[in-house]
Amino acid sequence: RFAIAYGGPHETPYFPASTSIKGGVSACLRYAGSLEERILSSDERSLEEILLSLFYPVTQDIRLACLDCGLDYLGMDTSLSPWMEESAARIIEILSGNVFGGPGTFNAIHELNQAISKLSDHIDTTGFNEVMLPLAEDDRLKELGASGSITAMDLVSMIPVSVAGLDMVVLPTSLKDKELAELFRDAMVLAFRKRKPIGIRVILADGSPHEWVDLGRFPKAPVIPIS
Repeated sequence: RFAIAYGGPHETPYFPASTSIKGGVSACLRYAGSLEERILSSDERSLEEILLSLFYPVTQDIRLACLDCGLDYLGMDTSLSPWMEESAARIIEILSGNVFGGPGTFNAIHELNQAISKLSDHIDTTGFNEVMLPLAEDDRLKELGASGSITAMDLVSMIPVSVAGLDMVVLPTSLKDKELAELFRDAMVLAFRKRKPIGIRVILADGSPHEWVDLGRFPKAPVIPIS
């Protein structure tokens, strides 16, 4: 098991590519469910205001705790990361008014990233600070993968607007080595053009595209085709 990060050293608490360049405390917040609730219940507040209301109290508590313990506070990775029913893809669908992958998807992700980046005006941030789209960790993405609505190349195309694009993606072991190598090369090209670090997580499993497989410590996820 390994993670690949393109684009140089970065400081982030996010597993499995978590790295620390200097001593101190960094943190991340699981907030997709709370963000969806507040978007649906608020007609007036901007995305930036909603995000700040989620992060500011937490960062203040962590900062005070670090001060009490004599530790440096390095900042918060404010990336939007899903966990199963707390879906990043569903938030993107709400903002775009369309199914994930349809027209408006990239713009919705861009709007989220813009709001996330503006958090650095108010709190200390570190790490990726972008939308994350790990397929095996997002129930809505898994639904779309199982139905044949998204492929690995579809997710690669989202690298310019997300941390990885190709993240926790389950591919068939029947995939040829050359195909997998070219997939990584395509991802690397987009990462270099983006000029920001990205991480890639791919799982090879015995199964056919759209078939659900057991991932052990993770719930089942669908195998998706490369294209």
